[in-house]
Amino acid sequence: MKPWLTHCFHLFFQVNNNGLISFGVPVSAFSPEAFPLDNQLIAPFWGDVDTRPADSGMVWYRETTFQADRDRAQREIRAIFSEADSFTPRMVFIATWDRVGHYNMKTDRVIKWHGTSNI
Repeated sequence: MKPWLTHCFHLFFQVNNNGLISFGVPVSAFSPEAFPLDNQLIAPFWGDVDTRPADSGMVWYRETTFQADRDRAQREIRAIFSEADSFTPRMVFIATWDRVGHYNMKTDRVIKWHGTSNI
């Protein structure tokens, strides 16, 4: 990813440890409150994630223009939103919570979850 683009991503949104993608400010705490919340956010996987243990997984994210990723995003969006039959993404942002543990430093149950946003 180009350095200026990474800078823009950090200015505009944050991939948070707890399964949120927030806009403007990071959200570090899990808050089991009902929506809507005061913060602007997307909650692709909102969980009480804790990556502090050494055997916990990681949170990964990337932007891609890879055709296979764009094709998959196109199929999924068109299948879910009937009014988006002409939707064609130019790039895709993928966030993955990979084998992450849960609060309070537990790794007895780990999850792997991918969230995709289309730009």
